[in-house]
Amino acid sequence: MKNVYVAFNRSVSRRAFLRGTGVALALPMLDAMRPAFGASTPTPKRRMVAICTTLGIHGPNLFPEQTGRGYKPSPYSAVIDEHRNDFTIFSGLSHPEVDGGHSAEASYLTAAPHPGGSGFKNSISLDQLAVERLTPDTRYSSLVLATSTNFGMSWTRGGVNIPAEERPSKLFAKLFLDGTTDEVDRQVRKLKDGQSIMDTVGGQAKALERSVSATDREKLDQYFTSVRELEQRLVQSEAWARKPKPKVALKQPADPANRADIIGYARPIFDLVHLALQTDSTRFVTLRMQGLNQIPPIEGVTQDWHNLSHHGKDPAKLDELAIIEKAELKELNSFLKNLKSSKEDGENLLDRTMVLYGSNLGNFMSLLSICAAFTVSAADANEMKVWPREVPGEANFKPPAPSPKAKAPKEDGTLRVSLVTEPTLTLFRAPADKANGTAVLICPGGGYNILAFDKEGTEVAQWLNSLGVTAAVLKYRVPRRDKDAPHTAPLQDAQRGLRLLRQHAGEWGIDAKRVGILGFSAGGHLTVMAGTHWDETTYPKQDAADELSCRPDFLIPIYPAYLGDEKTPGPLSPLVRVNKETPPTFCVVTHDDQLRGMNAALFYVELKKEKVPAELHIFTKGGHGYGLRPSDNPVSHWPQRCEDWLRAMKLLEPKSKP
Repeated sequence: MKNVYVAFNRSVSRRAFLRGTGVALALPMLDAMRPAFGASTPTPKRRMVAICTTLGIHGPNLFPEQTGRGYKPSPYSAVIDEHRNDFTIFSGLSHPEVDGGHSAEASYLTAAPHPGGSGFKNSISLDQLAVERLTPDTRYSSLVLATSTNFGMSWTRGGVNIPAEERPSKLFAKLFLDGTTDEVDRQVRKLKDGQSIMDTVGGQAKALERSVSATDREKLDQYFTSVRELEQRLVQSEAWARKPKPKVALKQPADPANRADIIGYARPIFDLVHLALQTDSTRFVTLRMQGLNQIPPIEGVTQDWHNLSHHGKDPAKLDELAIIEKAELKELNSFLKNLKSSKEDGENLLDRTMVLYGSNLGNFMSLLSICAAFTVSAADANEMKVWPREVPGEANFKPPAPSPKAKAPKEDGTLRVSLVTEPTLTLFRAPADKANGTAVLICPGGGYNILAFDKEGTEVAQWLNSLGVTAAVLKYRVPRRDKDAPHTAPLQDAQRGLRLLRQHAGEWGIDAKRVGILGFSAGGHLTVMAGTHWDETTYPKQDAADELSCRPDFLIPIYPAYLGDEKTPGPLSPLVRVNKETPPTFCVVTHDDQLRGMNAALFYVELKKEKVPAELHIFTKGGHGYGLRPSDNPVSHWPQRCEDWLRAMKLLEPKSKP
């Protein structure tokens, strides 16, 4: 009889042993690597699927009124009630310090704080951490997926977003279609080239280690570790490249022709995720179910999804929103059924798979005892209509029909609102312990055709909140009502928005003499228009709010557009009427942003002539449309310069007591 080794102590970590040796060497399985008692029992394969619905979930339709196992199903939980014994619904959960509205998508699986801040740095996402710790022996360490965008929910340890696959046809090919012999050979050669590069880089770094400080040696040690891990992944990838892919009965799906067809995207992706788990092609999946400012082709839905998510408790909007969210849950229910019907080692796949279903916005749910992130968002903030009755001039407006040649929305993670007929204010009150009484009306940009609602709206509101400033994001009317004077209707909305901030000053803790306006691009132009046309009556009086002044106390136009001709040097637009009553101004633009830098300089000259306090920053590089989002360009530091200006103007000092 052979001697039997019984491990009473902690088992040796194979990964730690390799890292300690300083070499990338695959070791045989040692007895010391086995857990005590049960070394012969195969470890069940554990899997995780994390799903984020980016426009939130309407809480009252989701959360049951009772707690415990015998609760009466809510309208939404009833859709998946056949799996009642397999999931748990949580409410009221949060990631501490995660804010930023729509930008909180970035922190859904990372919990990195302040994703809306200018200096935001993300961290590793939950799925990638699981890959690091569990090192699954699968063809793909993880799948990063999305609908209608290539911006995924997964992030590397260095805080880099992993691009998502959005096309069901390409996902099918990746999982189940083998390449030709030549294609496989080319792939293997690429992998070998990668290994060679890693060898070279590793050698250079090791030579450098002898001439640096202890702190730098620690950094280099981390670098060595990443090099060795990458070498191992390349070796594994080469082996998988030679192995045939699994065969499945499902035919390669066609990609939906309509980007707004959320169910047309979700259904085949859920089917493919099930097959990927069933064939053990991967064990970790993230899926971003992207809400769009388009009308999904679902019976009973007549308005765009994003507009419905800002329902303002309108019963008609809530009814249509419920149709969309129930349709999503039906696809989730089918996915759970497929997992439950698939067997592995005497168990079903659902029992071996953690499924998280939730949102970065508002109320959400999570299934199978998993918790998710909750953030204050535009969907849950205090949103109010700008106009109490009819919107001025809207009676004869007919929304443009969708163009068959319309360009697909850019896939940069920005939420674009393309149609606004009912302007709104979304209030972000400053935290009570920071509030200083200053308030800012925010005007997102978009050429007066769309609104970059998160990048130039809600993210900016969160930044201002961090300074103690209360912010209100103005969803003004788009697209253009007047081609020759596109600012006309938005200026009405902005003037009314400024008056509303003053009307509610006492209720919202605002100093009515410290109400400013900030805007980007076309919103920057609107900011200047509000500061130079405040003494004009642009709409008939509707209520007591219209007795109040709409003059902003300060202006913050960021890369403002349309101040003059943007292609041919010339004077300021005659619409820019600067006088001694023009509010103090802080302006940011870049030299490489067409002629906007020159036009901003001309604007500054006029302010100087009229002795209006002003500050202008023209950075060399940065282009247009950067918002608060960080880059390698110095213009990314504009929020710090703006904060300095606000302090110099004493706008960040605590509100004086009456």
